[in-house]
Amino acid sequence: MENDAEFDAAADLASLHGAVDGYATPTKGEWLYHLALGLGAGAMVLAQGMDAPWSLILPLVFLVMIPLLISWWRATHGWWVSGYAPRATRGVMVVLLLGLVAAALWSFVASNVLISAGLSAATTALVTILGFVWMRVWRRSLVSRAS
Repeated sequence: MENDAEFDAAADLASLHGAVDGYATPTKGEWLYHLALGLGAGAMVLAQGMDAPWSLILPLVFLVMIPLLISWWRATHGWWVSGYAPRATRGVMVVLLLGLVAAALWSFVASNVLISAGLSAATTALVTILGFVWMRVWRRSLVSRAS
């Protein structure tokens, strides 16, 4: 096997580290994604305690909103990482999904809509906060793998 005279491993490695540094830095507008996802999840939980047609409409709006948020992220940031993909972030996703499912079920069996509203607010906060936690864990994992 011959060496490529134009191949510069040091330059390629520096370029890779530069890309990792770019992904590892929080970007402008990132908070908006986490807040929008939290509000959508909160609306879905609230809907479980409401009468039809809202109990059907709001979860459908949330499901349509997810690919729109992903498209927005890709358009503004130029990349996307699935929430389930990186091994380091799976624990955060498990907590998020368990909390979301538990709140939705509790809202569904709640005796009045005020309980559902409280669960909705808690879900909004949980999903928003865990979105930031997920990003922090992912970035820390990315930087440690690149080092």
